[in-house]
Amino acid sequence: MVVCDVCNKGIESSEGYALTTEQVAARDSYWTFMLEGHPSFDDELLAMYVQQQAAQVSGWLVCEACSAHFNFDRFRAKEWARRRVDPPGSGAVAVSTVAAAAARAWKSKHGRWPNWVR
Repeated sequence: MVVCDVCNKGIESSEGYALTTEQVAARDSYWTFMLEGHPSFDDELLAMYVQQQAAQVSGWLVCEACSAHFNFDRFRAKEWARRRVDPPGSGAVAVSTVAAAAARAWKSKHGRWPNWVR
């Protein structure tokens, strides 16, 4: 058994969807979910996670519940997960792209931009 790369719930690969880093980490919805689940995040920890998540080169396995946060071809993503292969386009994403999504989610939650946004 493996876990969903968003919520860490245990799932079978065939139950999930294989998505790219851009399909997950570059989306405001991912960061909104992360901030809701980790209320102790501060600006610096968020910046560290942004860099870490942007650097993910392999596909993300996402469970059915978390899949609702993203827009993707469900049939193809299910097939890649079933076959346990990285989806086309997998790889690291520009930190600036991921940081922009995280900053928007932070502003939505806290009413201000993270300190590292200039």
